[in-house]
Amino acid sequence: LAAKQAAEAAMHAKSQFLANMSHEIRTPLTAIIGFAESLREDLSSEPDRLHTLEIILNNSNHLLDIINEILDLSKIDAGALTIEKRSFELVPLVEEVRTMFAPRIAEKALSFSVQYMWPLPGHITTDPLRVKQVLINLLSNAIKFTSHGWIELKVEFDGTSNQICFTVADSGIG
Repeated sequence: LAAKQAAEAAMHAKSQFLANMSHEIRTPLTAIIGFAESLREDLSSEPDRLHTLEIILNNSNHLLDIINEILDLSKIDAGALTIEKRSFELVPLVEEVRTMFAPRIAEKALSFSVQYMWPLPGHITTDPLRVKQVLINLLSNAIKFTSHGWIELKVEFDGTSNQICFTVADSGIG
């Protein structure tokens, strides 16, 4: 009986994981498609086209990271999912997430702002993929439940706890 319950719990965890991952895959894929279509029809300057290509590449790499996590689903079963700890720049990561959502936000004609509550550390040490995943989930939900109005992402540093705090607020129903 215990083995059956454990197997059912594992199956439920896999289902939840795959549901969350499918949600996360849509965001960078939508950005890739949107910016690629824009580039195809774009008559803008060379620097603008290069910037658009950079956005496509960043979203493609993020999508690859997500797919690699899905393929490593066996790590979850084995209880061996590891959290990477490395130093990276905070603001560029947040800006990358912002550009990822630009097509969806424009499609819904929403206002979107990122409020940086200075001072912020230039670098933080944690798992950048997990930080992106959390921001993507929060912003995806905000976009999903906001039909008109605004969405705001606030980034601040709590010196007492030595933690970065992300807050998403919106004018939606949530």
